[in-house]
Amino acid sequence: MPTFLTAIFDPVDEAEAVALASGVRGCAYCGGLGHRIAECPKLKTENREQEARRKDWFGAAGGIGAEY
Repeated sequence: MPTFLTAIFDPVDEAEAVALASGVRGCAYCGGLGHRIAECPKLKTENREQEARRKDWFGAAGGIGAEY
């Protein structure tokens, strides 16, 4: 392999170092590989569902006790 290619930053090496240090490979929330918790599709979906339930509870139009 040419030496200039070995000098290029490889994010996979950093991810492997983080996994070894933390003991977690992949996403800490769902355990999925290929993403971290900041980009977790399962967590994003659950947050959207929780926000929708919150809007249903408080009423999207006027808050608690709002009359229509």
